[in-house]
Amino acid sequence: MLTDVNFGSLSTATDQTIRQNVCAYSRQGFTALSYGVRATGNGTGGAFTLANGTRRLAYEVQWADAVNQTTGTQLTANVLSPGYDNSAFFQNCNFQTTGTATLIVIIRATQAAAATAGNYTGTLQITIVPE
Repeated sequence: MLTDVNFGSLSTATDQTIRQNVCAYSRQGFTALSYGVRATGNGTGGAFTLANGTRRLAYEVQWADAVNQTTGTQLTANVLSPGYDNSAFFQNCNFQTTGTATLIVIIRATQAAAATAGNYTGTLQITIVPE
């Protein structure tokens, strides 16, 4: 259920936040397993940064184990964040069309204000780890 995150033109007056409901599935047979989340950006050491040539724009990533959340647990790049509850009944979240968790990506106004104008791109990898 992940889709590309596109912030468009950034405001330097307020933080820019994009939220996505996603499906996190972790089961062994019929037993629901809790899970951890590891988020890795494409910056140095997996940092959460967007790039425009040699210029960088940092962003933050949060995770909540329920849908439609406005805040979540702050994730550290390339570090497992454990202990999330699994509410997915079926792989691919069949019958749970709104997902089971919320991915939150934030560009702070201070970061946007410090950035040089241009198009910034990057990659964020989310890994679900059964516990």
